[in-house]
Amino acid sequence: MAIRIEQLGDVSVVVAEGMFKGGSETTELDDVLRKLMVEEKRPKILLDVTGTDFLGSSAIGVIGAAHGHARDHKLNLWICGMQRRVQAVFDLMQFGPELRVFESNREAIEALRGIELDGR
Repeated sequence: MAIRIEQLGDVSVVVAEGMFKGGSETTELDDVLRKLMVEEKRPKILLDVTGTDFLGSSAIGVIGAAHGHARDHKLNLWICGMQRRVQAVFDLMQFGPELRVFESNREAIEALRGIELDGR
C-alpha cells in the first residue's frame, strides 16, 4: 500500500496503490484528502487509482465524503484509473456530475489544468 502526492502545476495528484480494505491504508487516504482539501484548501485534486487493486466500502465512503466536501466548498476532486468493477460501484452510488471520472491520469490532468480556479 502506498499513497503519495505529486504536485503538477496547480494540480495535486494523490496516487493510491494497492488494496484499500478499510484498515490503516484507508485512514491514510482519508487523512491525505482531508489535509489537501480542508487544511491546505487545494482547489484541484486528482485521485489516481490506476495502481489500486481494490477499493472497499470504507474507501468508497472516504471518497464520497471528500467528494461532498469538494462540492460544498467549490473544489475540484476528480478521479482516474478506476478498474471496471470499481467504476460500476461508483456508477451505482450516483456521486453526481462534480466527481468527474477519467480513464487516464494524463487526460484528467489536462482537463483540470484547463479550468478556472473558481469554476468546476
